[in-house]
Amino acid sequence: MAHNELPVSYPIVRVWSARLTRSAVPGYVEHFRAAVLPALRTCPGFISAHLLQRPLSSGGEWEGGELHEIVVESRWTSIESIQAFAGESPNLAVVEPAAEALLVEFDTTVKHFVVLDEAT
Repeated sequence: MAHNELPVSYPIVRVWSARLTRSAVPGYVEHFRAAVLPALRTCPGFISAHLLQRPLSSGGEWEGGELHEIVVESRWTSIESIQAFAGESPNLAVVEPAAEALLVEFDTTVKHFVVLDEAT
């Protein structure tokens, strides 16, 4: 394997993030559960997804201030599987209008990582 080649037998994690208000977090969670996950589950090569959240400003509690970040990590069997989901430009984010309406701002591109090792 050449230095810059990715191993083809390892899963790929697709990572996207966005910022939203604390009050919009429940709405995005509902959108993720009702629209995103069902759509992902129909895609060949989709393995799993995680929705992560953190406060971006300090409010003295875990909930923090008004602005929060969400991160969606999805795991796929191959880049071809990701292309089937995302289209010919797999590095572009797929953000539905219903989700966009909840967000203050979002990344228009995603990052892909090869899973080299893991533990449970």
